[in-house]
Amino acid sequence: MCGQINNVLCYFGNCQSVIKQKLLFAYCYSLYGCAHWDLNNRCVDSVCVAWRKGLRRVWNLPSDTHSVLLPVLSNTLLVMDELAKRFVTFIQRCLSSDSCIVRSVVNYGIYVGRMFSPIGRNVHMCCCKYGVPVQCRPNSSKVIWENYLRGVSSELKVQTSVLYDMVLETESTQPFLIRDEIDTIIGNICSN
Repeated sequence: MCGQINNVLCYFGNCQSVIKQKLLFAYCYSLYGCAHWDLNNRCVDSVCVAWRKGLRRVWNLPSDTHSVLLPVLSNTLLVMDELAKRFVTFIQRCLSSDSCIVRSVVNYGIYVGRMFSPIGRNVHMCCCKYGVPVQCRPNSSKVIWENYLRGVSSELKVQTSVLYDMVLETESTQPFLIRDEIDTIIGNICSN
């Protein structure tokens, strides 16, 4: 993922941040096969860190920018939340599959294998972290998004809105503030 992010930012580095973000999502956010990942594995954390670093670079933010600002600024879930959402959707499809073998394997992983099975570990993590009950199959992935939105405070929304405006101001051909003032505002929002 780091290589893909670097390529996008190298080729499109002169574009506006909004355009760079759209390109970053188009070229680097496929996460193919992530529904089969063990979400408790440390390598998943590496993917999340790489993505946050990439978003900071897209928006030209300081490296010490609080991670909580990034999903609101980019209007997306955290990568871990997105992975969990995709996993829950995959499990829902497996549990409602026409194939009794697929249903049996997934039910075994959830109810019998539990923590010895990647499926069981992921279901347990989703249940604990997002409050998604195992039995709540139809709208579980929506619960993750709704939980995230409920957790975003109005203060964070305002801070992110100001941050967004300041980033766009740095890219403006006729800014109303000088660059040092803009950088000071961005630095205060990102690290306080």
